[in-house]
Amino acid sequence: MLTPPDYVNMQIGDRVYMPVRAVIKFPLSEVDAVGMAFSAVRDESWTSIPLAPANDTKARVLDYPTTAATLNFAAVAAQSYRIWKDIDRVFANECLAAAKAAWTAALRNPAVFRYGEYSEGQKTPLRAINEGGGAYADTAPKDAKAWAATELYLAQSAVGGTDSAEAQQKLKDINAAVGSAFAFSYLDYAESFSWKHNKNMGLMSLLVNGRNDDIVARSRCLKPKSVRR
Repeated sequence: MLTPPDYVNMQIGDRVYMPVRAVIKFPLSEVDAVGMAFSAVRDESWTSIPLAPANDTKARVLDYPTTAATLNFAAVAAQSYRIWKDIDRVFANECLAAAKAAWTAALRNPAVFRYGEYSEGQKTPLRAINEGGGAYADTAPKDAKAWAATELYLAQSAVGGTDSAEAQQKLKDINAAVGSAFAFSYLDYAESFSWKHNKNMGLMSLLVNGRNDDIVARSRCLKPKSVRR
């Protein structure tokens, strides 16, 4: 952990990027043997409230990997590639490789869900999580897939450049997940996004990077042209 003096003495740019990189590196190492990301880190049982983190004596445990968590990880890792590619190319490439691997793992395991408090009394393939941390049940990862596809597309394409076959596929994946690359018209829970509803996080990345008009044009080019008979 960075102490306050370390933080203050950093160069201005590093004051933002270095602590964030430490946060990103943790999930890079916390994937299972097939590339799936664990869904949460929590205490093994409930602690007293309030309790300072430094005084917590409970063991910390990883919750089982899920499709949604893996897609969320793919999105964050792809975004990290864009942020660090001109700062630390080695770390950026590690992030992009992890993002691609997570995407592939999620496609191979499209229905591994996390069950929580609303699953009590129901028969579920995996146990419901209600101990030591929030349940955070999520059985609809389509929005996470849209976010991951968007971040991977942005990582592998550039304005004015020609999309590779891999980038074009991600654009098709966006279309499949949200109707089209520019159909982010409905608003989910909290009218924007939350831990569970994150499709519009991809939209934010498009807007922040000025790619919204570009992706609309490219998406339209993917549509098959009608043939007059």
